[in-house]
Amino acid sequence: MRLIQITDSHLYADKQARSRAGIPWQQFQRVLEAVITERPDVVVFTGDISQDETAASYALACEALSALPCPWFWIAGNHDQPELMAAEHPLLEEVDLEQWRLLLLNTQVVGKPHGELGSEALSALAERLEQDDRPTLI
Repeated sequence: MRLIQITDSHLYADKQARSRAGIPWQQFQRVLEAVITERPDVVVFTGDISQDETAASYALACEALSALPCPWFWIAGNHDQPELMAAEHPLLEEVDLEQWRLLLLNTQVVGKPHGELGSEALSALAERLEQDDRPTLI
């Protein structure tokens, strides 16, 4: 199983928009080209997909990710809008990877720059871990 993680693209709706470190869309394209050469079985995008938090930026990400030769999944980061993401591509909580399973936990704290799991989410996680003895990626 070859799993690749991508994170922090900080895309804008405008493909030519600049950030402190260059043009995010161009950088994202280079990352995807490198990912494709690795021939992954699964790609997980772990947040901060969008910088401007627009539906158009998530649509651009989905358009680009559709070029991957494998399934891909994403979770929201502190700069993301989960509702807009889900409108473009599902936000799953769990992915069956046959001998493994992948849990995609939402640690977003609305209005805060950090993430966390509260006591309820930690209890639910403990129960989920006990329900399946396969190795689990979180």
